[in-house]
Amino acid sequence: MRHKAFIASAVHKWDDPRIFYKEAMSLAKKYDVEIMAIADFDYKEINGIKVYGLPKRKRYARLLNWWKLLIMAIRIQGDVYHFHDPELIPFGLILKLLGKKVVYDIHEDYPKAIMSKTWIPKKVRHLVSSVFNFLEKDAAKWFDYNITVTDDIAKNFKKSRITVIKNYPLYEQRDINSKKPKDEIWAVYVGGLASIRGVQEMVEAVAYADPKYNIKLKLAGRFMPPQLEEYIRNIAGSNVDIIGFLDYNKVYELLMQCDIGLVCLHPMPNYVTSLPLKMFEYMSCALPIIASNFPLWKQIIDNDRCGITVNPQQPRDIAKAINYLAANPDVRYEMGMNGYKAYKDKYNWAAEERKLLDVYERILNR
Repeated sequence: MRHKAFIASAVHKWDDPRIFYKEAMSLAKKYDVEIMAIADFDYKEINGIKVYGLPKRKRYARLLNWWKLLIMAIRIQGDVYHFHDPELIPFGLILKLLGKKVVYDIHEDYPKAIMSKTWIPKKVRHLVSSVFNFLEKDAAKWFDYNITVTDDIAKNFKKSRITVIKNYPLYEQRDINSKKPKDEIWAVYVGGLASIRGVQEMVEAVAYADPKYNIKLKLAGRFMPPQLEEYIRNIAGSNVDIIGFLDYNKVYELLMQCDIGLVCLHPMPNYVTSLPLKMFEYMSCALPIIASNFPLWKQIIDNDRCGITVNPQQPRDIAKAINYLAANPDVRYEMGMNGYKAYKDKYNWAAEERKLLDVYERILNR
């Protein structure tokens, strides 16, 4: 009889790439997997994984989802409970009190992220960050295992059982030579469309780019907050295409049509030491990258010779990099191929899957 894993999130959609396509699909190779997360349906079985839907609720109404998750978790009698949101730490602790095996999946450096949350009054952010940092570290000691996405975050949990499972893309062979030539150069950004993620600077950069190269910018993702969309549409010219949110597979269809990948996040504390999935997704589609000049990102891009780093808060700096790549198709191709090789050799999910399965094996054998 196979062991059962229950994956829980009150914030993420059921088809979040890390949660479903990577972790759940990997675990399903050895275990029965059930997920409860945000969905527009009550129940579906997808690729052999049972998915239970939760309604998307406003921040202050999520308590209802926490209660539903706890009831479901107790009802299904799983062998391992794997939760993804810091707000579900009490959920994890209750399960530990009930004698369950629990994994806490830490997607980002939450204490640092709190410092850029505009909905938290600025004068209390430092206090909130410090209190959360203490509580998260203390709670992590009680869980059977903690998983995170970078070595930098893992350093915060030295007294807990923790493994770094990086959020690299799935390993897939792509026909990278199938791109059809066109009269335009398409730059692309996929992800949350927010001020601190450089959406305004990217739009302005395309306006500053040399018109002889016919640069088009493709923006795919949700605006955060939604009100930002009106402002961006007002400043964007005809050379900016706002696509909206794309499903997982549609993202790669778009990337395979593009020429340059942009990841120009502002130097927020939790971004500077992050490993952005989109950077590696661009590599997987042989796109040369224009990225923020954070030391960690610069080290990756320089070592693998797969792009250019820029000051993300200077649109003319971004435009200069776009112009250079547009003017030099051979460099663009070489950087794209270097990134694709790095993706195949080291920046893919295969090794991370092995680490995830090893964590579960250790938990179940304790």
